[in-house]
Amino acid sequence: MRARSDLVEHFSSFLQFEADRASGWVNDRRLQKNMQRCCKQTAISVEPEKYWALHWHKLWESAGDSAKTASASSIQTQFAQSHLHANLQETCNWVAYKASTRFASTQHGISDCFQIAIAQLDKVLKGFNSDQGFDLKNYASTTFRSFIRDYLRQRREVDICTDWSLLRKVSQKRLTAALSRQGMTAKGTEPYVLAWQTYQLVYAPAKQAGSRQQRR
Repeated sequence: MRARSDLVEHFSSFLQFEADRASGWVNDRRLQKNMQRCCKQTAISVEPEKYWALHWHKLWESAGDSAKTASASSIQTQFAQSHLHANLQETCNWVAYKASTRFASTQHGISDCFQIAIAQLDKVLKGFNSDQGFDLKNYASTTFRSFIRDYLRQRREVDICTDWSLLRKVSQKRLTAALSRQGMTAKGTEPYVLAWQTYQLVYAPAKQAGSRQQRR
């Protein structure tokens, strides 16, 4: 999938998924026209993407405060939020990819993790404080990761722990199924299953006194 290079596209296009992978970008014509108009009115030569991210976030904050009393503010809020939603697409996708790779025991794929995170966009925007000098994408990356981790942990699909603890808790059936999904034959999984059985027999039952860590 190609990366976005055009400034207008950064704030007006959204990811399209196929077979659990981001396959391309879909432009929102309404956002595109609004962004083009704004860029013509205000030309920024230094870090334009960062400038517009902060601009839309400040507008989202100020418009949200008065949205109950003015319909115009409500429209501004929608535009600002939509532009920010578009801008954070790549960040959210990268976090979702890393989460689905790290937590191999979960049944949620990249697109699932993406939707889990992006659904919390309001919380990301509310928690971000531009006055502290943080970059919105960096803040969003950390926050998206936290949302995905908490979502999966609450549903007990993954245990946020060490690799050794994961080996101790995974069953032979799930281990074999995970290896099979990687394209291994039944014969090919045998050495891995044997190693797991040895670990369970020799290391897993033992704990150091006064410590929660597994003996290595």
